[in-house]
Amino acid sequence: MTSSSQAIEAELQPGERVEWAGRPQLLYVAGAFGMRLIYLLCMVALGLVGGLTAYIQVLAPAADGLANSGLAPPLDYVIAFIIGVFLLMGASSLFSLPGLVITTFRNATARYALTDRRLILVRGLLFKQVRSLGEGSITDISRLAGLGGASLLINQTSSPFGIRDPAQALIGLADAQAVEARLLKRFMPTPAARKHRPA
Repeated sequence: MTSSSQAIEAELQPGERVEWAGRPQLLYVAGAFGMRLIYLLCMVALGLVGGLTAYIQVLAPAADGLANSGLAPPLDYVIAFIIGVFLLMGASSLFSLPGLVITTFRNATARYALTDRRLILVRGLLFKQVRSLGEGSITDISRLAGLGGASLLINQTSSPFGIRDPAQALIGLADAQAVEARLLKRFMPTPAARKHRPA
């Protein structure tokens, strides 16, 4: 028995039958990680370069003048604030890197199953996140294309930074369109149930 099937088997109820099982495509997960990592590193670099440039070009020379004159022009406070913003932006992006690594690992180890009773989403190995969605709990399904596959977002929309709640998404599926059709047929079978879906 593979680790994929073990993760799902551990969550099944007595007599529950698996109709479909899947896992993320590693190419999709790696591509999403790479794009997010590049963004965060650019923000770190921008924060450091912007902050240091503002300091070297403006605040440091101004500080020398202030030491001689004893005055504090308001502009220096503005520049100091701008430097603080740049450095805070870089620091916050830097501190986001561990969270990105953890999220990527959870996404890579995710396992999904559609049973005759519900949709099961399992993420992680040691500290598992498990979502169970039964009849009436899915009101919206949207598809987000990516490198090597597509993700199905359950009851959520994507953000400019990716998926808002990875624990409630089927990430990086090779057969996302076919799985979406299965989920729609099971959880949103009538036109009325789909009337609020985005085009």
